[in-house]
Amino acid sequence: MRRSLFAWGIVVTALLCIAAATVWVLNASTYSAHATVERYLTALAEGRTGDAARIAGVDPDSVAPLPSDPDLRITGPFVASGIARDGVVAVEARATVAGQAVELSAVLVPAPALGGIFTQWAFAETPTGTVSIDARPVDAVLVNGAITSTTAPLLVLAPGVVSVDSASSWFDVATQSTVVSAGSSLTVSVPLRPSAVFRDTVTDAIITYLDDCATQTVMFPVQCPFGAATDNSIHDGPRWTIVDYPALRFSRTAGDIADGAWSVRGIGVVELEATLVDNATGTLFPAGTRQQFSIVARVTGLNTTSPRVTVLNTESD
Repeated sequence: MRRSLFAWGIVVTALLCIAAATVWVLNASTYSAHATVERYLTALAEGRTGDAARIAGVDPDSVAPLPSDPDLRITGPFVASGIARDGVVAVEARATVAGQAVELSAVLVPAPALGGIFTQWAFAETPTGTVSIDARPVDAVLVNGAITSTTAPLLVLAPGVVSVDSASSWFDVATQSTVVSAGSSLTVSVPLRPSAVFRDTVTDAIITYLDDCATQTVMFPVQCPFGAATDNSIHDGPRWTIVDYPALRFSRTAGDIADGAWSVRGIGVVELEATLVDNATGTLFPAGTRQQFSIVARVTGLNTTSPRVTVLNTESD
């Protein structure tokens, strides 16, 4: 009986030792601070925004999504070292982002143990950076493929990339990617270019405006950029014809940028035909002339679905 109890005691002790050894090995490997950083970097590399955010200790809904393009995610993540001191662990890691070598220096502190026995670690400071995007006049852009408001700075998991593209049909953007490091605070200015839709919409509005001007049978069409004077009486007409519509140029001044507007300029040609009365002899004679005219307009409301085109130079001004 004593031998049986002794044997069982040895078995139990052995099992406890094995369990303790297993816990020690897991805490030193799977549940180590080193492994926590590895899991975080792996989640970044695989584009798992939610997992990476939770490991980083932030709400997944509060961070910019990771790029859907694998070429814009981190590659070759490697945790180089980890140094424990006073209950915390300093970890150094490195990776490549968009062809650029980046480093991550993180301090991890103990978190509540899993099941009371497996150690857990948390970032003392979340590995994130902030990015402010200036894309006036629009207030939303595509960030890593997702529509994102530009009214507040973005929280970005780091190391990572913010790839900005246009979310508006009015503008094209030369897609640009910015590398974001932990703790950084960046401003990205988005160089907007009028899209074909924007140009066509404004051009159509200017053509409609000029066609309306041409329907006015007066020498000085009201609120229009052309007109003609004569000392003789008018017998018939005048008739206006737009010979060449302006080839529009789009630009932005400092004032335009501040107001979220674009300036539009162009030169056109108009033809006037009329039958006049010589005031001295009463003779009727045809008269006609061609003249250049300029268009200066301002486009506003470009963060809406219906931009407004306002012609600034009119004859009555």
